[in-house]
Amino acid sequence: MDEKILKLIQIAKKGNFLVFGKEGMRKYIISKQIYKVIIVANNISEKIYRDYLCRTENKSIEILKLKKYNKKEIGKAIGLNEIAALGIIDVNIAKEVLKIAKTTRR
Repeated sequence: MDEKILKLIQIAKKGNFLVFGKEGMRKYIISKQIYKVIIVANNISEKIYRDYLCRTENKSIEILKLKKYNKKEIGKAIGLNEIAALGIIDVNIAKEVLKIAKTTRR
């Protein structure tokens, strides 16, 4: 699952369909986009993770924690130093990530 999702993150990066950073993520969470997914690294701080859980409560936003990839590995995959969390603003890519996540959870 994680490898496929990382590939989709790289595709989203090429299309400039990623959002990250404190302000970017806040805007993403309150945006009117229908399909939203927040992807977090396996070594995200507990405080930041809880903050995203609180902010997305009662909203239809899925939070996926990648088990195989840490902040450095996700950052490297998209050409940055470290990324703790990111959102995908392309609806089709977000839908595909959600589909992969649901099929692998069964």
